[in-house]
Amino acid sequence: MDIEKIITKINNDDKAIATLSLSGEIDKEELIKQAELLKQMGMGGVVFHASAGLKSHYMSKDWCKDIQAIATILKEKGMRAYIADEDRRPGGMCGSIATMNPRYRAKSLTFEIVPKQKFSFSALSQNVVGVYSVKIVREDGIDKLSYYYKLNDSTSYKTDDDIMIVSIKENEASEFYNNGYYLDTLNSEAVQYFISKTHEKYKQDIGDSFGKEILGIYSTEPIRGPMFSPMFSGSDWQKCCPYTYDTEAVFEERWGYDLITRLPELFFFMEGEDYSIVTAHYSEVINNQFLNAYVIPYYEWCKNNNLILFANFAGEETLTSQAMLTGSCMSYYRYCDIPGVDVPYFTEEYWGMMKQVTSIKRQFNKQSCFSLNYGGTGWGATFAQYKNLADVQTYLGIDTRLIYKASSTLAQVAKRDYPTGVTTQSAFYDEYSYVENYFTRLSALNKATEESEHILVIHPGLSAWGKQVAGDCEGENRKDYRELENKFAQMYSFLIRNSIDFDYGDELIMAECAKVKGMGKNTTLKIGECKYKTIVVHGMETMRQSTFKLLTSFASRGGKVVFVGDLPKRLNGYKTNFALSELAKRATRSELNKELALLLAPKTFIRVDEYGSEKNVCFKKRIFADGSIFLYVINLNKEQAVDAMIKIEGDYKVEKIDVRLGVVEEMRVVRENGYTIISYLFEEGGELALSLTKLEKTKLFEAKEEKGREEKLFESITTDTLLDYKLSEPNVMVLDSAQYVVNGDGRGEFDVLQIDKFIRKEFNLFAREGIQPYFKKNVMGISSDAVVADVELRFRFAVRSKPSKLQIVLEEPERFVITVNDRRLSQTKVGDWIDKSFEKIALPSTYLNIGENVISLSFKLSDDTPIEPIYLIGDFGVKIIRNDTYEVNEIVELPQKLAIGDVTKQGLPYYGGKIYYYLPLEKGYYRFSFPSPRTFACVKIKSANKEKTVAFAPFTCEAKIAQAERDYARHDSSSTSDIYEMSEVDGAQIEVDLTRRNTFGPLHYKFKDENEFAEPYVFAPNDEDFSKRKVLQKSGLLALGVEKLPKHKEPEPKKKKWRVLKDENEETEQIEMQIPEKLPHNIITDIVHEEDLKS
Repeated sequence: MDIEKIITKINNDDKAIATLSLSGEIDKEELIKQAELLKQMGMGGVVFHASAGLKSHYMSKDWCKDIQAIATILKEKGMRAYIADEDRRPGGMCGSIATMNPRYRAKSLTFEIVPKQKFSFSALSQNVVGVYSVKIVREDGIDKLSYYYKLNDSTSYKTDDDIMIVSIKENEASEFYNNGYYLDTLNSEAVQYFISKTHEKYKQDIGDSFGKEILGIYSTEPIRGPMFSPMFSGSDWQKCCPYTYDTEAVFEERWGYDLITRLPELFFFMEGEDYSIVTAHYSEVINNQFLNAYVIPYYEWCKNNNLILFANFAGEETLTSQAMLTGSCMSYYRYCDIPGVDVPYFTEEYWGMMKQVTSIKRQFNKQSCFSLNYGGTGWGATFAQYKNLADVQTYLGIDTRLIYKASSTLAQVAKRDYPTGVTTQSAFYDEYSYVENYFTRLSALNKATEESEHILVIHPGLSAWGKQVAGDCEGENRKDYRELENKFAQMYSFLIRNSIDFDYGDELIMAECAKVKGMGKNTTLKIGECKYKTIVVHGMETMRQSTFKLLTSFASRGGKVVFVGDLPKRLNGYKTNFALSELAKRATRSELNKELALLLAPKTFIRVDEYGSEKNVCFKKRIFADGSIFLYVINLNKEQAVDAMIKIEGDYKVEKIDVRLGVVEEMRVVRENGYTIISYLFEEGGELALSLTKLEKTKLFEAKEEKGREEKLFESITTDTLLDYKLSEPNVMVLDSAQYVVNGDGRGEFDVLQIDKFIRKEFNLFAREGIQPYFKKNVMGISSDAVVADVELRFRFAVRSKPSKLQIVLEEPERFVITVNDRRLSQTKVGDWIDKSFEKIALPSTYLNIGENVISLSFKLSDDTPIEPIYLIGDFGVKIIRNDTYEVNEIVELPQKLAIGDVTKQGLPYYGGKIYYYLPLEKGYYRFSFPSPRTFACVKIKSANKEKTVAFAPFTCEAKIAQAERDYARHDSSSTSDIYEMSEVDGAQIEVDLTRRNTFGPLHYKFKDENEFAEPYVFAPNDEDFSKRKVLQKSGLLALGVEKLPKHKEPEPKKKKWRVLKDENEETEQIEMQIPEKLPHNIITDIVHEEDLKS
């Protein structure tokens, strides 16, 4: 097998797809430019997705034609293009146009309890479906029913009973849905109307591009409907269940009894019970209604119109979230060309849903399955964190990456709408391909191989359906519900950590598709394309009758069924004595322990021994077309290295596939007693990809002892030496708090995003993150020019040293009158900064005072006024002055040199570009190590026109340091003044790529976890979560290790000349200067925390 060809001749289909979030006005030239940059970042295509702050009219003819025009150019450039189906999410509304007809709006069954004294049949509305006399008792921390019975106007009821009224309600409108409603996705008529307004509209305007320039459509997290969930039910969400017009009839047809008679049991358990049969039955009914009304028609429309369907569904993460929002996600994945999951953040909780989607991919031979990545990582994630988040996805079989998100603009709310650093506005965009190339190679290897035999685990999702109850949807007050969720997580974690390949079996799918084949040792259960010889049952409260019959047949023919832990208590929701069944008698019983691992995988030919108590190193065996083996091994521990020994039964030629660099090399191993043995240190989050080729006896050779690394000269020397450096862009000061004045009335000093909230509430303006700008203008007829108030914002800052170059950056400067210390500023634009929406205006230093300064923005407030932070950029340093009552930024001199340490304490608290550190090392070979990798996105070692990237653990590299020329400057590299050059200097340049986290925030949220989940709320939190002091992440090189390899002769030091370039128009002067002594050959520097570092 030519592995090098697989990982170097990459098909574009193996590359990631970026969701290109469209905000503001569509600018075709800018979007094409951004797509080209995304291609440089390693992306193979884009999904066009309408996002927060959109001004272009969504689904207008111009919108469709612009998308088509851009897609056509992208195809010419070798990129794929897809369209998303919604304005933001969840899919199903067409920006609420599809739900203007009340008949098409999502509905719920809800209830109220009233005292009998206040009840009257004559006062009931026409939406009431049932009235009941109920006796409610408190048990196990929740309300339960002692008894109930249905009433009519002639029925008497007990005097101490309460009255329960169940009615149909329309779910409440939301500004996030453009002041509209979500779709009734259980209603076929409503779904067809949504398709007519979105899919058919695209077809009408640009259908000739389907399957050509536009390859597919991404369905953005549609929802069955919230069950006791706050998603969009309204203020009484804890009492609401999804409902549509024919739900009662479908229910009775499926289950054979009248729903209305037993409606109280949909909301409450009976006394002494912890499960509701009615709720479980109801959940299956609405699951199938969603499947038949929404999922299947959507899939068939795409198939009939030559579009690939990507889809993931809301609430897919856990048993509880699926029960609340979606039902059985696996039953929906079956009707997607490329099913997927949303993996926004760093948590093991997502492993189960990943296995759900990869199971469907295997069982129904889907061309691929995807993950939507990074949507909660914010501006501050590092390359290593991007890798760690996605490694386990690739390991579990996900082979297509959707990257959330690339932003078309950072204007207004767009910069805070679930931002990620994977966008062209990040300084590291030109290095990010290192991450994508890594995953693209892994994806190519996965697609070139087949997985080995799996066991089947019956998915326990349906057991959660009967555990739902009004007022406690997540089971916070019920130990049994939490145990159900915990058992689910324990099982998938156990199997993954023990390298046992498995698929989930969805009971609804099994009822339709599963068949038992063969006899004795050849007995299999077949689901779609997959055959299983071992079936595991664990953590199930109830089992469907159809599943029970399948497993009984499977066990009676000789198939292996393993019950782990407790047996199910119910069949189809009804209590039963499972232990007396023929199935239970034939099955094997086990607990979740080492014996179970041996029972499920007794003949594994690969074993991984770790030196530690918890299993973190796991492997995946896949088969190449020629029969050779692809072995992928990962360390699930992202914080700690693990030393492990891999023992492979048989004699194999072992090749290491370096998926980081795209090279293959033979690996030295030990062959002993019929085993091939590999000892390997897995760094935190580390991986090892191997190709194993069986060796014939005639080709065996004696294993050579692995040659250890030569001992290096290494001394731990603490140094406070300051290093030369330069910045890739101007330094920045963030001004995000201001005093504000409304119609002449001073209101105090607050964060500007809080000010935006206050003013909008005062003048009854919609929140900017709610109704879209295009919708206000084109549908609601709200003028963005209507003035409601005169407002002034006064931003305070201090100056200790006037900078030579200074610019003010803000959005839409033409809308403001800008004064600096009461002097009117000329508003001539001199370019943009980071993003086209951030426009630069020169700020002469003569406008500044030593001491306190005020920049004032005066403006006429209207609906779309961009009340946003402003920025000062230029050749200066920033010090944050704090005391108990206030915090103010001060402009100081930019440090002449930087220490190894946190740059937020060295004049660069908000800086998010690149820093180039210069190490004047002698010629030779060195090992560099970076012990604090969370403070930068990646680093690059440069010397003599050669580069090495360091982005993943172990955060080390070896490099040859040779004679090299360099540029050396303290500020914007595009400037022509005050540039210092040095020629014929030995040394290395360390490029440190920072993130925009300390520039764009969140800067005022009290995080409770070091891993920030960057949802929009954290950028403008409520008072209880708001920090008056800025919350900054440490940034830069906090520590650096340098080791000299002594086998190379160290060169004699040379005399050097320095040139000083004073100015573009001035004469260059040659000066002989004394060169400082070189740094020691071997350095480890301590973290620097000096409050006021001086040069």
